Amino acid sequence: MEYENTSPAPRDEWGALPDIPKPEPLKPGEYCYRVVKLTKGRWAEGTKVAGIARADLDLRVWNAEGATGECRATLTLSRDFAWKAREFWKSAGENVVDGQDFIPDWDSAVGRVGRCRVSLREYVSRKDGQKHSIPDVDAWLAPGGELPPEPGSEYQQAIDEGDVPF
Repeated sequence: MEYENTSPAPRDEWGALPDIPKPEPLKPGEYCYRVVKLTKGRWAEGTKVAGIARADLDLRVWNAEGATGECRATLTLSRDFAWKAREFWKSAGENVVDGQDFIPDWDSAVGRVGRCRVSLREYVSRKDGQKHSIPDVDAWLAPGGELPPEPGSEYQQAIDEGDVPF
């Protein structure tokens, strides 16, 4: 039996894949961030914080030198780790007052921008036993000064202003 292409897409979509270079890994340093996704969940059984609520933040990061990348940060929502979530909200522009309770609006986290310090966290993979490193937010920085423009934001600004060639 011969394969029949029933897809409405052109046949060459299933052919050769373009040679897209692997993105450069992020280097440690200070970056601006935008929260692009928030996932709410709980820590799995077998961890030290099993059953405790967590917020996974997917971040798009960039700096003034033009380096860009993606990073993930996890906030554990317990009394012992409340300081870290409070630092995130401060860096995202919320008025978090020390010594007072703060009730965050988690639904407003996506789209927030701020500053953070990224380091490389090393781990040994359970799958292959190899040592790997991934970018990790090790500090949320207080807002201050003007953020460098986000790469691609000039295109979005043109769309917002109606200056589109089509």
